[in-house]
Amino acid sequence: MRRGHRVAAAAVGIEAAYPNFGRFARAKGRWDPDGVLSNRWWQTNGPE
Repeated sequence: MRRGHRVAAAAVGIEAAYPNFGRFARAKGRWDPDGVLSNRWWQTNGPE
């Protein structure tokens, strides 16, 4: 499987695989409001 496919697959079931993802996303928003620690996956699939 190519890397791009894994990224897309991860986005589909992220909340099912990681039940605390919403909690993490809110904390990341508080601790990194400018998105300095973000990556391409987060920019594409993270919460808005």
